[in-house]
Amino acid sequence: MKENKKIKEITTEEEKNLEHLINLLKALNIHVKYERGVFNGGYARYKNDKYFYLNRKSKVKTRIALILDELKGMEIPEELITADIKKILPT
Repeated sequence: MKENKKIKEITTEEEKNLEHLINLLKALNIHVKYERGVFNGGYARYKNDKYFYLNRKSKVKTRIALILDELKGMEIPEELITADIKKILPT
């Protein structure tokens, strides 16, 4: 009889921060895409749609830094800035 292997749901603080930032992007109506290739990623607009591309091979820290860098130039409504987001955003 085979044992069922449980999937570990342990996430680091960085992974949680990345998840909060991705949720913020989605709340801003920005589609988040994970792609492979030789690129860093970033914010892009195509026609009326907004996209944020992240490299699948990038480390979590790199993804967070990229999102934070792009968010600097965006206006974020106050109602979307949760307590978790406030902890992540630079002052």
